[in-house]
Amino acid sequence: MGYSEDLKIVQDAINFGEVKEQLKELEIKVVTKYQIRDNYFPTNYYLL
Repeated sequence: MGYSEDLKIVQDAINFGEVKEQLKELEIKVVTKYQIRDNYFPTNYYLL
């Protein structure tokens, strides 16, 4: 999905139709959770 410093922009992008179409192309039928990785601490993940 790319990079953004604003969490709200990322959350809005998830709900946008284009992301849903990308998931269909990848044949992903069910998404149970979205999380992002911290670039400064690659072992840290945060739920969206």
